[in-house]
Amino acid sequence: MTHSPPLQLLSAMAFSLLLTACEGNQDLGLDGGVGADAPGRDVGGIDIGALDWGFFPPADGGLPPADAGAEDDPWCPPRAERPEPTLRDRFEDGSPEISGREGPYRVIAPEGHEALVEHALAALPGCHDFLREQMGYCHPWREAIVHFGRYESRAKAEDGVVYIGRSEAMLSRLGQGSSWAEPPALCGGQSTFAHESVHTFQPANLPAWLKEGWADYIGLIMVGGSTYECGETSVCIRPPPINGRPPPEACSNVVEYWDLSDPNWSGERPDPGEEPDPDEGTQSNKGRYYKTGTCFWQSLMEVYGADALRAVQQKMHAEPRDDLPVFPFSAATNRLLIQTYFEPLLGAGVWPLIERYGISPD
Repeated sequence: MTHSPPLQLLSAMAFSLLLTACEGNQDLGLDGGVGADAPGRDVGGIDIGALDWGFFPPADGGLPPADAGAEDDPWCPPRAERPEPTLRDRFEDGSPEISGREGPYRVIAPEGHEALVEHALAALPGCHDFLREQMGYCHPWREAIVHFGRYESRAKAEDGVVYIGRSEAMLSRLGQGSSWAEPPALCGGQSTFAHESVHTFQPANLPAWLKEGWADYIGLIMVGGSTYECGETSVCIRPPPINGRPPPEACSNVVEYWDLSDPNWSGERPDPGEEPDPDEGTQSNKGRYYKTGTCFWQSLMEVYGADALRAVQQKMHAEPRDDLPVFPFSAATNRLLIQTYFEPLLGAGVWPLIERYGISPD
């Protein structure tokens, strides 16, 4: 069987020739993406992933078998049965864009950042394999799309698509191979890349602190290498060790927990140009509730283990409900959340573990 050469092996000369041939940003229609009518580009760019699929099509003419789903696997339906993600113009400054594709995985970036596309595309399939293991089920979308753009430092996930906005200098830095850790490092060692990818796996109707806490547990701890020391009233956050040196005994980053049943977490972004509230200090309520949510998950992981939390994730995925809003959440919705998904699998002993975070059965 003939296989496509990986994108990162394409020479700079070959790419230059393609750009010359495509002068004027014309669509060559070489994208071998999902569906026979998939366009060769999406937002005015040249699909560099087409070099793989256009000139060296898979022998069977279809998508690669990875994560393809099976009829007898309830946690991994066939990809054709999953919904299409909705790609919108996010983090775009009007400049041309390029995209690369490897089977169902796709990365978009501003023109001139081909190396970033290559590195991100190389990390994306393994990152999704890792997340599938952690969540207990397949990516629920037909495609996995990551869109980088020139924008203020900001990131989000929406309708199955990850959007990461960075300055031009940061985009260039991400194009350097040294910015992406090689396997066995997870998700290229990129915390934001992993965090936002987690959100594309999660059900929509869950309290924000729950989703953000799990995404930070994956992105900052498992991928980024930070350490959370979760105490009774606060968490000490230690960054990854530098050059193997042990961290100092005194904690320089202590964050008091936020009551996860209190919806007043200052989650709304300020208007452009608005100064932050000086009374809020350096740690906003929003930052505190993210970190408290992360300790919620870590506390359960330490007691029940990964298999039990995987079962909880599967239950949330299989049994969604519309009375657990992303915002506002409350003591009542948090209580319902635990009673629905956690207590049936972990038992009543879960309540004393999470009481410090403002969640109780009463």
